[in-house]
Amino acid sequence: CSAPKARLADFRNVRDACQRVPMISAAAFRLRYPSLRDSVAFLPHVATEMLTPADQAKARSMSDRAVLYVGPWRRAISVRAVGNGECTSRPCFGVRLGVAPGLVKAARNASKRASPYTCVQWRSEDPHRVHKPLGRCADDLIHITRRAWQNSDMRVPSRRPPSGATVLFVSDLHGESDTYAKTQGQLTARRHLEKYFFGPGRTRRGLAAAGPGAGALAESMVRARGGAARATMEQLLCAAADVVVMCVGRNGCPCGRGLDSGFVSAIYRARREIFSRSTATNQKGGIFDFV
Repeated sequence: CSAPKARLADFRNVRDACQRVPMISAAAFRLRYPSLRDSVAFLPHVATEMLTPADQAKARSMSDRAVLYVGPWRRAISVRAVGNGECTSRPCFGVRLGVAPGLVKAARNASKRASPYTCVQWRSEDPHRVHKPLGRCADDLIHITRRAWQNSDMRVPSRRPPSGATVLFVSDLHGESDTYAKTQGQLTARRHLEKYFFGPGRTRRGLAAAGPGAGALAESMVRARGGAARATMEQLLCAAADVVVMCVGRNGCPCGRGLDSGFVSAIYRARREIFSRSTATNQKGGIFDFV
């Protein structure tokens, strides 16, 4: 398999791509097809909505040439397509790039060792997407999580998570998302949630998790090399959780994004297709909606 595709193997299953789809660099492409040198323009992106105004103007000025967007392997399909498994469960553009088998195996093993555990996922994104005060959003997330625990037959004390509970908190509030714009309100909301879910003994072993199963969850992150692999592992660990709390609205929720986010859609799909767990809304064993 070529080096560019082999590098994707840390977080994607590249078997299909290695067998069926040739991949070469822009420089090699130019050398191989010199006749196209003056008719093809290369821009360092693959999705037009991610182009800077300068790039968009450059692309418009090249209307007489084919424009190939190359670079950081960003997706060029819709969020809804991501949620439907395009390019991962089924082919797109002639190739299928599912989750790397090694990551899936590690997530399965970790989830079994950590079970029972809860994944709380909040995709706050940019402040303008949130239509409620962030403090209220944090309180609502705690309230909905407590309701999920009650529906899952877990004992819920008045101020802290269930005794001995393992909680995984997956959120862009940790500042690890390209779309996160740090504000004081978001920092305050994160601290409030971590104080409730983790208490004063909260630890971060490579991810935001605490409780007796946190070690098993954190160990699985060791296999995840690089930002994309780590994000994929977080999605898998969340999808495999016994209790999941996150927004599943098709157009988002008042406190952030739901299935209009590729990150959230991937969790939803993985729960159903990889781990064969329920995605029924607000039902025991399913996903409790953060609305």
